[in-house]
Amino acid sequence: GVYSFHRTLDTWTHEMKITGRWRFGRAILWATVLIAGSVAVAAPFLYTFESSAEGILPLETVMTRPVHLVLVWGVLGFLAVPFFILAMRHVFRHGNWSLLRFSIPMLIAFTPVLVWMQPVFGLPIGFVAVVLFVFHQLGFKQPHADEALFAFNPRVTLVGGSVAVLGGILWYSIFVSGERGIGGELLAIDRLVPVIPLVFISGFAFYGAWTLAHRDSETMRLSVDRERAAQWNSVVPGLAMLGVAGMLVMGAELFHVVDIFGGGVFRRMNTIFKLYYQAWILLAVLGGFSIWSITLRWDLNRTLGRVGSLAWRGALVVLFIAVAYYPAAAADTRIRDEQDDRFTLNGIAYLTQYSPADYNTIQWVRASTPRDAVVLEGSLVPCPENPDGCNDWKPELGRIASATGRPTVLGWEGHERQWRSDESANFEERQRDVRAIYETQSPDAAARLLSKYGIDYVVVGPRERAVYGDVGVPKFLALGSAAFREEGITVYRIDAEGAG
Repeated sequence: GVYSFHRTLDTWTHEMKITGRWRFGRAILWATVLIAGSVAVAAPFLYTFESSAEGILPLETVMTRPVHLVLVWGVLGFLAVPFFILAMRHVFRHGNWSLLRFSIPMLIAFTPVLVWMQPVFGLPIGFVAVVLFVFHQLGFKQPHADEALFAFNPRVTLVGGSVAVLGGILWYSIFVSGERGIGGELLAIDRLVPVIPLVFISGFAFYGAWTLAHRDSETMRLSVDRERAAQWNSVVPGLAMLGVAGMLVMGAELFHVVDIFGGGVFRRMNTIFKLYYQAWILLAVLGGFSIWSITLRWDLNRTLGRVGSLAWRGALVVLFIAVAYYPAAAADTRIRDEQDDRFTLNGIAYLTQYSPADYNTIQWVRASTPRDAVVLEGSLVPCPENPDGCNDWKPELGRIASATGRPTVLGWEGHERQWRSDESANFEERQRDVRAIYETQSPDAAARLLSKYGIDYVVVGPRERAVYGDVGVPKFLALGSAAFREEGITVYRIDAEGAG
């Protein structure tokens, strides 16, 4: 870039920087290349991807209590907040203030709240702001509010106008339209109690990352101690991670993905599971970086004295114990299993004690069948709550398919419904066909269904007999032969002619 300085006697004063117009365009270009490359790499997965998700809706009656948010995120938040405060002190210390650079991150952080409050108002406001920002970055001159309206201070106009717009939307949503005042309760206020702090944390984190990364920053441009100023470059990704994590947690408080879990308390189960998981990873990484960054840059002995330094080290010990509790407790729970004293990473080793027949069947299928062989096993297991059998979340269900990787007709139906649409998977039809294959006594009827799904092997064991009975078992000898027998379990190999 080209810099302009003004000389008064022997004193040079920086006035402005003359920069090119298309720096923002290059950023957009590289962002597009990155996104396009990511889509290309994921294309094989995305081409066949199916989901039960039908859209995104705002949350109304379900919310997280603030105390629960503290319990879930308290440890990671305790680590991140001191780092956040330290970084913000540096951002605002060196005269890097830019109203435009501050407005855009805050708009990004407030957009989810605006959309949740009033989608009709929130989306257009965000769109107009983004368009104006793009025009500004491209170099087009825009009149300030004072030039276009009433000769008022542009900063006051921007701040006052933003507060007026946000306040108006809040007032309209609660007291006029009633869309966020369900059942006479001030839902919006209850919801915003935990959300607004996340908004400000995300907004300021994005602003700090942008400021420290901005090459026009006063500190980076004019500081005589450039090496010391450059040390803060490592803070940029940390602040960006904090902003993204805050937005993820906030998103789970405002919206939910519409899927098979429907209404009630489970409606946002997958939303929290996916967003919290990503936020946890970001904050966990940031937590370790925060400890290093604070220890490096914050002289606690000078700032708080010896007592404060000892208190900080004590807090770190307590936090370490807190985050280390779960893996230690999980390992202890497994080790205390009195019925099995073998410690192993083999996920099916327990079957050697609880169900040796299943274990031997799995080993035979792995060793003696092609990788693409379709192995049919029962899609229901006995259960006291349903005399016809149950399908959902039973560990015995789909045991051979899950342990061998061989495809089957239907596994855990509830889990399958989360990843496929009803139209393409035909869950009810598959459930009926599996029952018919096991129960029918007609080899011809069974052969048609076996051919329909390309089934190569059929497993008949205690679970299949308990649900479907024994009357249809003899026909499998007419369709093929018994390839494996083990303590009540028989695996029938289906001949191509018999199933054709």
